[in-house]
Amino acid sequence: MITIKYFDGEKHIEIEVAEEFAESYREICREERRIDKREKRHSAVSLEQLEEHGCEIVDPQSDPLETMIERKRGEELRKKIKGAWSAFTAEQKNLVRLLRQGMGIREIARKLGKSHTTVLEMKKAIKKKMENFLP
Repeated sequence: MITIKYFDGEKHIEIEVAEEFAESYREICREERRIDKREKRHSAVSLEQLEEHGCEIVDPQSDPLETMIERKRGEELRKKIKGAWSAFTAEQKNLVRLLRQGMGIREIARKLGKSHTTVLEMKKAIKKKMENFLP
């Protein structure tokens, strides 16, 4: 007789079993560990998970040079937008946030306690700043 240990999901249990059963149990445990390792190595990863980790999925039919140019343009555009955003006043940033939420000019005017004409002028000033940063 041989004592083996196993985990029943809550606690470890020791029992005595015949030698041939113990050998079969050990072989089953080894095979389960090999399968677990194989599954970890070959687990499927979604494209969304790759993109979340910064991997860019590129169409294999696309031109690598065009892809590089587009990536560079995107980086430059992000820098320009950040520059424009930093030039906005707190009030202008708040207006942009409200507009992005889908609020209308009159609704924003009521929320901010301003006339709709004032909000339109603020929007125009934001647009002008953006045009200066993104010619």
